[in-house]
Amino acid sequence: MGANAIFRGARAAQLMRDKEVRALFEAIEFLRGESDAIAPKDEGTLIFSSVSSVEPRGPDGPIAAYSYDTPYAVPMHEGVEFNFQNNRQPKFMERTNLTHRDRVNEFLAGRMAI
Repeated sequence: MGANAIFRGARAAQLMRDKEVRALFEAIEFLRGESDAIAPKDEGTLIFSSVSSVEPRGPDGPIAAYSYDTPYAVPMHEGVEFNFQNNRQPKFMERTNLTHRDRVNEFLAGRMAI
């Protein structure tokens, strides 16, 4: 009686890349949602312009990003001189990324564990 094991390295590698892309998208969506929660909101145009994406084939692996697409997104983000209402804050992306860095890293490590 014998036993055989077949390892399909290319398929396994592809499954890991797919898992990595899904985990990165979930993480970036979380960050975008947290950023939206503290971004300046008058009519909601800035928040409604936010988008998340993952480029699966970056030069060093997948790249995840979120952004805001309005002409005033950068001035609002950098707007430390503005008086924001209702717990809305300048540097909303920066604050979000710093505040949740450890949580996102732990999430990604957990999702990528074999």
